[in-house]
Amino acid sequence: MTPDEEPLVQKITDFIEMPPAVALLALRRTNNTEAAIHMIVDGGEDFYKEANQLALNYESPSWNQEIEIDNLSISDRIIVRLLTTDNEVSEFDDVDAHERGYLVLGETSIKVGDLIRRPHRHLTLTQPPRSLERSVWSPTVNSSGLHPTFISVSINPDKFPITWPKPQKSICDTKKFPKHVMLITRGTQGDVQPFVALARGLAETYGWLITIVTELHFRDFVKKNSTVKRGAIRFRPSGGDTTKVISSGLSRWAMQLQSDLAQAAILAQSEAEFFPSEPLIYHWAATLKPSLVVYSFTLTSVAMIVSESLHIPILGFILQPTCIPSSHYKPIVPIQAPDVPLSTNTIFNTLFGKIEEVAATHKAQKFMRGFAEMGLMGNLGLSELRIRRNLCKLDGWESSFECLARHNMPFVVPIHEIAFGGKPADWNSNSVLTDFIFLRQEGKNELSSEVTTFVEKSKAAGRPIVVMGFSSMPISREKILEVSLNLIAKTEKEVHVIALVGDKQNDEIWDKDVAEQVASAKNEGKLCETSGAVYGKLFPEIDCAIIHGGLGATAEAIRAGVPTIVTGVLLMDQRFWGRKVFELGIGPEPVHINYFPDVSVELVDRALDEQCEWSKNAKALAKKIEPPEGAKDGVAINVKAVHDLSKSLKPLCLRAEYSVQYSF
Repeated sequence: MTPDEEPLVQKITDFIEMPPAVALLALRRTNNTEAAIHMIVDGGEDFYKEANQLALNYESPSWNQEIEIDNLSISDRIIVRLLTTDNEVSEFDDVDAHERGYLVLGETSIKVGDLIRRPHRHLTLTQPPRSLERSVWSPTVNSSGLHPTFISVSINPDKFPITWPKPQKSICDTKKFPKHVMLITRGTQGDVQPFVALARGLAETYGWLITIVTELHFRDFVKKNSTVKRGAIRFRPSGGDTTKVISSGLSRWAMQLQSDLAQAAILAQSEAEFFPSEPLIYHWAATLKPSLVVYSFTLTSVAMIVSESLHIPILGFILQPTCIPSSHYKPIVPIQAPDVPLSTNTIFNTLFGKIEEVAATHKAQKFMRGFAEMGLMGNLGLSELRIRRNLCKLDGWESSFECLARHNMPFVVPIHEIAFGGKPADWNSNSVLTDFIFLRQEGKNELSSEVTTFVEKSKAAGRPIVVMGFSSMPISREKILEVSLNLIAKTEKEVHVIALVGDKQNDEIWDKDVAEQVASAKNEGKLCETSGAVYGKLFPEIDCAIIHGGLGATAEAIRAGVPTIVTGVLLMDQRFWGRKVFELGIGPEPVHINYFPDVSVELVDRALDEQCEWSKNAKALAKKIEPPEGAKDGVAINVKAVHDLSKSLKPLCLRAEYSVQYSF
């Protein structure tokens, strides 16, 4: 170690004296900027050890020193953070690190139980956002932007407690499987769960090896559902953290905007937000060499790059079909709101109304998406992504979906044709509507005893049951409970409410009166507050569903045959399903959450009225689209569609098409 690096070691040692720090791992220089690796164990005791045997190899720095950590449990989670002495400071960066002169370049985490299953692990680093313009969590990459960053960790089983299992080498031999398929998706759990259901179906039906590439915090969810009778399912991280992005103040503000123009801007930016995952997804495709990549709406352009550059066929599994251009629907469905003018200037209001109308069209979305994909908001642009893989740019303002449709590339849309309103005539011939797909496992999809008991007692008391839940959408616990109390107190049939508040169950209720009323309603058996429930088991037991309009929740309500009310922030396809619920005659028009408290009692009373058509239509629709016995989860029809469409599928090739315009 050179003399000028010695003070930095002392500086880093000072920095790790921050509970619950465990160990300092490495030191290196990157573009003349010192960096360090910091290891933290949640809930662990302070642990300090001086780093001494540092190997400053530029390509692969290592710290040749073993650390013994006492009182470590298999259930503990280890967090690894890469720090830099970069002087740039942002409000998004770690404050404690700022005070010590460090910024977080990337971090990852793994449970101790998962870490010790293998002798060696390569942990993928994800970079936190550092600006308002670039508010996404993305994989940490090298200076070229082409390669992701991994931290390699080895463990010493000789020092394990006696009760711990010994690590085993991976025995997943890809050659023993008839086919290897990679499923890539990013987003909320509603975006990931259908892919897990599809993965299970492909593995068990055909004995294929399935690699699911998605965000790290879904690793446990994927692993929990990866045990199959045939084939195999494994997980690889995509980088990024959509949950953290959604929970940020900026995202919450953006999603509360109700105008069609704001929604159009969010939709246009939606795919570009996930461009930073391209290096890591490309890495997995290049190293694991799947024979097919199945992609989600959010990773369409990334999948195209993988297909063209690595010559791997691709197939879209599209949960948000309104992103496919068509004259049969708009990409942004307008919603009704109270007639409150934006300004006293009637000319301005008229002009803004016209802009809103234009913004909701596919043509406007095409140009807005084009601007978003130029990288003007701080992310990499699509052209830059393609050029650095030695690929041509897309033609002019043509969107990814337009390009794929023109080449008749296949899309599987897991939605029942009747519920969707039929297959649009202008979709390409390789686009198919199948049926709703659900993740069902025998013995693993049961209701909690708390919810089961509440349902039984409510039915015994003759009270209708209303369920209200908004998945990961930014609706506060207090707002959900306030509406629940209003329904309990004011509806004609004195409903009982199951409030699904997600991960907000520990959020404080600031209004003391509301907190007291919530406690009273729970004690009286009128309110059940829980984090979540299995919709497939719960919805058939209730009388009315109040949901956010996501595909999964709406599909469960349609299958259960219950009247449905769609409210919430009504983001993108949630508007489509809110409108579809109304058109199918099973509920009212969608209502934004800002206006829902004023009409909630009226709408629920109507839904529970025996003369109302919503309940009758919902039961009739459920019966009309009911699948045959043994296929109620929709997995078989979706698996068959993917299998059949992939038989003669070839990789996407655009180079010859644009070779006259672009050369390399």
